[in-house]
Amino acid sequence: MPNTKSTHAGHRTRMKSKFSEFSDRVFSDHELLELLLFYAIPRINVNEIAHDLINEFGSLDGIFSAEPDRLCRVNGVGKATSEYLFLIGRIMNRAKTVSPDVRQTFSALSSIGEFLVDYFRGCQKEKLCVIFFDSNMKIIKITELDRGAPTEIAVSPQQIARDAVIYNAVSVLIAHNHPGGNLEPSAADHNLTHLLEISLRAVGVPLIEHLIVTEANYVATMAISASSPRYSMYSGSYGATFAKEFFKN
Repeated sequence: MPNTKSTHAGHRTRMKSKFSEFSDRVFSDHELLELLLFYAIPRINVNEIAHDLINEFGSLDGIFSAEPDRLCRVNGVGKATSEYLFLIGRIMNRAKTVSPDVRQTFSALSSIGEFLVDYFRGCQKEKLCVIFFDSNMKIIKITELDRGAPTEIAVSPQQIARDAVIYNAVSVLIAHNHPGGNLEPSAADHNLTHLLEISLRAVGVPLIEHLIVTEANYVATMAISASSPRYSMYSGSYGATFAKEFFKN
């Protein structure tokens, strides 16, 4: 009978050496996940666990976006391993979303939409972010509002308006995700847009848009035209030519 423990130990050594030599270039997703699991689950064969995780969640992104209790449903994944994978997912999300705050600049509404699809990707609960822009459409600050249940967000339009003044923002855009994939704005979404537009107008800051975002797409909930008051306010801040080009894209 073969020495299973010795075989597995040898397999781990070979996998680590392969990664040291080639990085991730020659690894499939399940092999990379297996390699990662070496550091969470010692001494046993984790190849089947890696396969089962991929099968259950569909992709690495799906695994690292899953809550610990869902991860634990996979045979062989205990509390410590689920928390380890969840932590990696949160760190990945933080790295992806924090760095653009002071660097990202936009020249078209479509580029903001694409940015936000990446920003929200993998988020399983509904949340809302507020983006404050300077006069060059450079991000001053991105803030996230508290999430409640999967479809609840606590929002204070007055607080957002106060923050716009504090950050010396020239314009504001809000966006929230629909984890279920539905791009249709709800009555509550329209009501929030209306209340926030009023609050921001009171401090002289236009609300550029309210975007709804899914895993692969986004929709702008506020129609704009050259005759709308919002367009006039925006073009007054940035110039009519720039505003026209920005909202066209």
